[in-house]
Amino acid sequence: MMQTLSLIADFGATFSRLALYADGEIFSQATIESRQFQSPLEVIEHYLELTAKNAPHAPAHYLIAIASPLVEDAVQLTNNHWGFSQKALREALKKRGGTLTLINDFKALAYSLLKLEQTDLRVIGTSEADLTESDSTKAQSSNSNQNAPIIKALIGPGSGFGTATLVVPTSSISPHFEPIIIASEGGHSVFAPFDQEEIALLSLLSNTPSLLKGKRAPYPIILEDLLSGTHGIKRLIDAMALLYDKNPTFNSPETLLHSALTEKEPFARAVLTRYSLLLATIASNIALTTGARDGIYIGGGLVPRFADFLANSPFRERFEENLTVNNYLKTIPTYLIEHADPTLIGLQYLADRLNQPSQ
Repeated sequence: MMQTLSLIADFGATFSRLALYADGEIFSQATIESRQFQSPLEVIEHYLELTAKNAPHAPAHYLIAIASPLVEDAVQLTNNHWGFSQKALREALKKRGGTLTLINDFKALAYSLLKLEQTDLRVIGTSEADLTESDSTKAQSSNSNQNAPIIKALIGPGSGFGTATLVVPTSSISPHFEPIIIASEGGHSVFAPFDQEEIALLSLLSNTPSLLKGKRAPYPIILEDLLSGTHGIKRLIDAMALLYDKNPTFNSPETLLHSALTEKEPFARAVLTRYSLLLATIASNIALTTGARDGIYIGGGLVPRFADFLANSPFRERFEENLTVNNYLKTIPTYLIEHADPTLIGLQYLADRLNQPSQ
């Protein structure tokens, strides 16, 4: 007999990915163009019509990840015309006999770290595996507290730049081992340059009218201004073009990747290398500020598109480059999430929790 049926969905600005989930298995997965519908409820109703023959009964739970902050009842999807009330959506699904769990998409992605397999990940650079024996011994002794929680951090560019921390307590701290996701706004941290080129870029970005996009100089530059997939990469391209007096034919993530990876255009490759270095600096800072000794994970749809380039870039060298805590950083692995739909994996974990018997 089939266990409780859940509908899991990742609603993005362009596409919505939905699936049914029961008995630890995902089925009837579909990708639907979001802009063809006026609301998440319309997408759900359309999907249920498509999959009616595969569902023995209506879902008991609806678990939805959405690209938007969920601070108030009113929700506005980032880079999409959807606006809706959480309460109204919850009531509509209640009439269908289901409960609603609505979660920010990056937080759902962080939950995937509890279920992803090693084959879903790509190691970027090397960590403890390539340490000398003496350094490895130091690393083990510095992390020898058996009561210490598992701590992993997640970063990733999208419409902004997401950051989150996963903390899994040990039995001595929490008898039920309930993991904690600490969502944060690290993408709004102020950009700090690492080398001379980044100092020059910061000066241009903070003071050049054409790069300020209407803001008054001097303007503080945040991480999203350089790393987000929507506007950050274009700003980085424009700033580097101004710095090196270039007139590039690319001005978006898509055209940058084509020029750098397919055409092997030198300036495009220089921009992508700089992007990789900036990403590494942020990963390193997040590792130091969160204590994520168990790994830094890079998520989102953009970075996997240049996975080979990233793996062969100076990413790992920049990640470890710190005069005072170099040995500490060497012990922390860095991963790229390569699973096609990791957000749905995170929602599966939450569905499993909902279906657990009460303690």
